[in-house]
Amino acid sequence: MEKRGNMKYRILFSIIFLIICLPIFQQFLHFVGERSLQGSVEYKSPPIFSLSGWMSGDYQKKQEDFLTSDFGFHNTLVRVNNQLSYFLFKKPHARGVVLGTNGYLYEQIYIDALNGTDFRGRDTIQITVQKLRSINDTLTKLNKHLVVCLAPGKASFYPEFIPDHLKRKQGETNVGAYRELLSLTPIPVVDFHSYFTNKKGELDYDVYLKNGIHWTTYSAYIASDSLLRFFEVLLKRKLPGIRCKSRSIKTASDSDQDILLGLNLLWEPQREVAEYPYLEVVDTIGREKPSILVIADSYYRTIYNLDIDACFEKSSFWYYNKQVFPESRTKLTYTKDLSVKEEVKKYDIIMLMATDGTIGNLGWGAIDTLYQIYFPKVHKRESASEL
Repeated sequence: MEKRGNMKYRILFSIIFLIICLPIFQQFLHFVGERSLQGSVEYKSPPIFSLSGWMSGDYQKKQEDFLTSDFGFHNTLVRVNNQLSYFLFKKPHARGVVLGTNGYLYEQIYIDALNGTDFRGRDTIQITVQKLRSINDTLTKLNKHLVVCLAPGKASFYPEFIPDHLKRKQGETNVGAYRELLSLTPIPVVDFHSYFTNKKGELDYDVYLKNGIHWTTYSAYIASDSLLRFFEVLLKRKLPGIRCKSRSIKTASDSDQDILLGLNLLWEPQREVAEYPYLEVVDTIGREKPSILVIADSYYRTIYNLDIDACFEKSSFWYYNKQVFPESRTKLTYTKDLSVKEEVKKYDIIMLMATDGTIGNLGWGAIDTLYQIYFPKVHKRESASEL
């Protein structure tokens, strides 16, 4: 009896020991395939040992951060934790994600933009608009066109599904101040923010899906077609266009379910269905194609991925004014490695585009860069006065 009892303990101990060791085996052997985490995930690199780092404790801290983000079954355990929290408490574990009513998912920055809690101040925006006006005057002399495009935001389009505890009395907003102040300048503005909001209830397609933060592929197509028609008026010449050959309804793509994927759940809820256009570029023969540089956030990426480059002689997309496309599709290319002054000379149209949630940082440094290039003495005096 005593031997049989000892055997039970040995078996139990062996099972517990095996469970403890499984993450170690997984870390080095990867005998089970794991899904990678989606969204904004920061992976730590193993620190380089140094005596000074050891003595200061910096090496130990970095090593701890690395080990806690790189052990076996890390991704699976994160998904288990997120699944339990979301299923039991309706709490999403993703940076800045808010669960609204009726299953609508938001990002906090768009709710802040709607409420005006991220308002940068009228004086600050006025200074930026004055710089834009000066830049526009210079570009006009160079026979180039500066355009500002205001993209929509999910919270401003669907305010009714925002949780009650996040609803505020709306104050002055960044997008509202930019819209008003830009209207007092000759700078052309394409206002999709107002357009889609005003058309709500009349459209036969979804501008947003419950589980997405960006506008849908179909609404991005509508915006693309409108931009091309706008550029025709701006340049006073006929341009190639895009035509929707057909529309199909199918399971939403990853880009239209981006918040849902970013929750990193163990079991993904059923995806929504969405409408997708099949496009072709038309009227290319005998029409002069413009060149365009777009400095924008991820909203323009939805347009860029429609592959309408054939409408332009040259098309470049500076993603958050950092990554350069199309070059980065084959080799990572960054704006910091380019001569901005020489690059701008290559384009007929320079368009700045932002949503209401990101317009507080319109241009992502490009406005100050261009202002410094075209007005170095004024920029130097202004920088000195700020000190």
